Amino acid sequence: MRRSVRALTSRSAAPAFPLAAGGSDGGRMPGLLPSAGKFALVLVTSPTIQKIVSMILQRDGYEIQSFRDGIEAMRWFACPGSHIPDLMLVDLTLPKINGYDLVQKFKAKPSFAQTVCIILSSRDGRVDKRRGQMAGVSAYISKPFTSEELMATIHTFCSQSYR
Repeated sequence: MRRSVRALTSRSAAPAFPLAAGGSDGGRMPGLLPSAGKFALVLVTSPTIQKIVSMILQRDGYEIQSFRDGIEAMRWFACPGSHIPDLMLVDLTLPKINGYDLVQKFKAKPSFAQTVCIILSSRDGRVDKRRGQMAGVSAYISKPFTSEELMATIHTFCSQSYR
């Protein structure tokens, strides 16, 4: 059975969650810098998939930062000099925090409003896709996927300036 890439076009407001400890900064994260070029965050538990996805993105000109744990990614963003990603590819089955909750936490911050978030998952049911939509993801790609499917989805949702 061939699985398809499903775009999630309507968005729901995500509740605000802090990513880092701090005061009332209006949702901005101190120390975050806009990226100079195309920058992608890859959060995938499988080392093999993480390496393959990173290579595909690097061929398309992306600078990559990858993590196998959502908490590590949140800690990294709390550090000075972290860059706001143009793209986040997130596995649903991350340890310590699932992909839905992670995307929701990031998308609640104004700094991440323009970040394209794409879920990668072997779960492809209607409930899973709806839950991703409610978290604020742009698209949901079911595993297994091809590099062509991945890049077509990325190009569909990333702005013209980053192609």
